[in-house]
Amino acid sequence: MTGFLKQLNMNNILSYNFNNKLLSRIWNKYKIPWSCLIMLIGLLPFNIGAQSVKSSAHYKTEHIEKHSINIPSANEKPVKIIFDTDMDSDVDDVGALAMLHAMMTNREVEILAVIISSTCPTSAACADAINTYYGRPDIPIGIKKGKGVNRNIGYVDKVAGKFPNNIRSGESIPDAKVLYRKILAGLPDKSVKILSVGYFTNLKDLLKTPGDSISKLNGRDLVNDKVTEYVCTGGEYPSDLSFQGNGNFEPDGEAVKYVNEHWPTMLTFVAGEQYFWDVKTGARLMKECDTDKNPVAYAYKVFHSLVTWDRLYPDHHSADQISVYVAVRGFENKYTLTKTLGYYHIRNNGLCEWKTDSDKPLRRITYSLKVPYKVSADNLADEIENLMMQKPYKQNGLVKMTELKKQL
Repeated sequence: MTGFLKQLNMNNILSYNFNNKLLSRIWNKYKIPWSCLIMLIGLLPFNIGAQSVKSSAHYKTEHIEKHSINIPSANEKPVKIIFDTDMDSDVDDVGALAMLHAMMTNREVEILAVIISSTCPTSAACADAINTYYGRPDIPIGIKKGKGVNRNIGYVDKVAGKFPNNIRSGESIPDAKVLYRKILAGLPDKSVKILSVGYFTNLKDLLKTPGDSISKLNGRDLVNDKVTEYVCTGGEYPSDLSFQGNGNFEPDGEAVKYVNEHWPTMLTFVAGEQYFWDVKTGARLMKECDTDKNPVAYAYKVFHSLVTWDRLYPDHHSADQISVYVAVRGFENKYTLTKTLGYYHIRNNGLCEWKTDSDKPLRRITYSLKVPYKVSADNLADEIENLMMQKPYKQNGLVKMTELKKQL
């Protein structure tokens, strides 16, 4: 019986189409009555018959004993995401990318690319180190070329220097707007979401691109055809009228203003200040994960050693992770408060004010948490940190169908 249960572990269930012939061979080897066999299979958390081996099956779920895994039903397709991040001045970008990898393992998401909106080359190397840790070193990475924003505080340098990655210099990284065009041009219409948790520079550059050999469509038309929604971290509700030069809006305010005025599809702002800080994550990650082996936990550890302004230490705010949650699990979810009627009035310096206007149907905002507020904050933090701590799948730990048949 023990041998039988080992061969029906989660990874095996996710990896194969079990059929009557294979079940018969299991029965012949272990002499388990068919009634017990059917009962045991019925207790497993997946519908075996509904699982099929697809091209995306390379990314399988590793069973995590301590952390819950939210896996959609077989008829739900993963959300295709292009992740745009500055990954230089704050560490929640790292937590957001870790969440996306866990969600990809759980078949909620397909990460098509990681685009860096900072001009810091080690930001790209840090992102690639995280992708490599999660077993996905081939995810394309692009970076802003030329003049842009660089607010690197140093933690990305440490991660890039400590963990394996394939980025050797900024010159070797594709231009962000070109990579955007290549990916979008190859997708079916209305099939992808863009999630940005950094500056708007790359999205402005994309919208301004002319038609070329990649696609005859200009950037705005290409976005209109391919992108269902753009979800971004930025701004405050109802307004931010005090310039401090930080956040995601103010470092490149002109880009924010341009994108807000010209983006042709749904644009969802994940905006706030207090509720970002009330969803606290990071302490459990650093305590329970090996910071010498896990680049996400290491990034948080190094970040805290470099800054003095984090009032939540050893926890940290979860602004970018909340945006991941909204982009993947929906605008109308069980935690966030939303407003669909209105738009952001944005100045050239990035200062903003939410205004009500029934003629602006393609703008909406998530700005706080549902009541009971603290319960929502704590529960959302737990869900986020569980994903941040979820272990990567093990490529070499998956038993292939032919290998299982040999064992039988």
